[in-house]
Amino acid sequence: MKNEIEKTEFKNWCRLMYDENCQERWRHGQNPYKNFNTYYTKHLEWLETQYKQRRTTKNSLYLL
Repeated sequence: MKNEIEKTEFKNWCRLMYDENCQERWRHGQNPYKNFNTYYTKHLEWLETQYKQRRTTKNSLYLL
């Protein structure tokens, strides 16, 4: 990450993805991850890839 602002934006985006993941898991009868740090650690590579793709190819960072 280039700077502190971008790091903060990335972490905020990851938190939104975590919240969406929790809702999705509940809807499908699965237990959500214990906490954000567990989700973040397990999916960091995917989160970084998705974040970079959305910043360069889409107008929105959010999953559609």
